[in-house]
Amino acid sequence: GMPKMKELQESKQEIVYVFLSLDKSIDSWKKGIEKYKVEGEHYFMKSGWDGPFGTFLDLDWIPRYLVIDEVQNIKIFKEIKVNKNLKNSLP
Repeated sequence: GMPKMKELQESKQEIVYVFLSLDKSIDSWKKGIEKYKVEGEHYFMKSGWDGPFGTFLDLDWIPRYLVIDEVQNIKIFKEIKVNKNLKNSLP
């Protein structure tokens, strides 16, 4: 989860990290950012899992990682761990 993301950020600092949270409350979202200290752009999506974005992703697990390249191609669509596959998809 997030501890592995922090490690990835430290090794790949040139990447822009965007976090979209589907937490149930803004307080939970803010506490998670503070607890894990992940850097990047953080957005709270109040529509939650059942909203259009959650439905598009067919969410069944969090965290969920996507990798989108510099020309907006989705390279990774459904990854739930910071693993070799995810790391190898990054520049």
